[in-house]
Amino acid sequence: AAGDLPPVAVTNGLVRASASSTTPHIIRAVSGPGGSIFPSGDVPVLNGESMAFIIEPDEGHTVSYLVIDGIQTGPMSEYLFIDVTMDHTIVAGFA
Repeated sequence: AAGDLPPVAVTNGLVRASASSTTPHIIRAVSGPGGSIFPSGDVPVLNGESMAFIIEPDEGHTVSYLVIDGIQTGPMSEYLFIDVTMDHTIVAGFA
């Protein structure tokens, strides 16, 4: 049925599928030993949307750092991706 097809944009005579809201971006969220991140795994996020991640250390541990898209940051208990327009990664490390 025509309603099942993704939106199509026509620009300068070229036809291409629109990636607007039909194909989500993926945020890969992982944690090292000593704690957890929620949500975790490959988290789909629609284009332009936001997604919050909660970082929780296990008892006797602390959040040591986050690595966002390969860049290490200081310890945080939560992180918010705003206006997602591409895939991202977030890694939580604990001490």
